[in-house]
Amino acid sequence: MSLTICVLNLKICVFNIAAQTVAMPADTLKTRVLNSQRPEATLVKIAVETVQKEGFRALFRGYIPAITRQGPVIVVQMPIVEHLRLMLGVGYL
Repeated sequence: MSLTICVLNLKICVFNIAAQTVAMPADTLKTRVLNSQRPEATLVKIAVETVQKEGFRALFRGYIPAITRQGPVIVVQMPIVEHLRLMLGVGYL
């Protein structure tokens, strides 16, 4: 049982990092569009401008703080949720 929970927590961490990696460019572009003072700023224009001026890595600006912000959720909340699910007889997610 203990090994199963450890494996489950490892899977949750891996999937969280993968999800954040996929969602980060969209989150960065959304923030740039909302902070833009230009009325003609669209998502596509901001994306092209960002990649041309700053490179592809600029789409992942703020990646480490985003992962760090989700750390407590992964380490504390998800094991509690899974344990409650087991106590209620629902099983793992």
